[in-house]
Amino acid sequence: MSILPTLQVENLFDTSEIDAVNQCIMSVGQHKIQDTGVYFDSGLNGKYTGRVIANHIYWDYHSHAQIQKILTPKLEHLLQKKLMVTDAHILESKIPYLIHTDFVHNDQGHTPEYTILIPLDDYDSVTVCFNESTENTNDFEIYKQNYSGETKLKIDPAFCASRLSHLHPKDLMYLTLHQTFAWTKGSVFAMDRRHFHCSDNFPKRGLAQKRAIVLWTLG
Repeated sequence: MSILPTLQVENLFDTSEIDAVNQCIMSVGQHKIQDTGVYFDSGLNGKYTGRVIANHIYWDYHSHAQIQKILTPKLEHLLQKKLMVTDAHILESKIPYLIHTDFVHNDQGHTPEYTILIPLDDYDSVTVCFNESTENTNDFEIYKQNYSGETKLKIDPAFCASRLSHLHPKDLMYLTLHQTFAWTKGSVFAMDRRHFHCSDNFPKRGLAQKRAIVLWTLG
């Protein structure tokens, strides 16, 4: 299956719509999970676990009509197809995520399609999407083990220094830049779940956390 087109729309939802959805999710969220995944500390020159990377507040998308009434019509118009959501949560990101995909999860025999990101406020931050993709793993380390291309920096060094200083410099040699998505309230970014992507180094820009609705869809 070919890679799905990447979609971006500024201000698809207005402030009142986003605030209403946020309030509803926070009232119905089924459970909150702390992610203590891997992060890279350039000062210590290594990857570590133990700190909270993010909180995830989950709810069942298709069980809440008020949320669907606001989000579904505009998202279906954007995707040009019926919206089937397998995972819905508010992401409260505290430490930048490293390079990964959202593809390999328990999707019960359906085809994984889009990761949809809807920021809940304006943040001086971007999500970085790379051209490289895989259906075999979410783990970039496994992807690197099977990589046969040329390993050299192919992304603007100034962009790497400004936005990607939380990544190990050698990791960037496996990647090319596809798109970036600025976190503005009510804007929408939809990318194929097979794309490798990551956060920028938003703590470097003075942000303690950033919050967004994240949806994973199926075909």
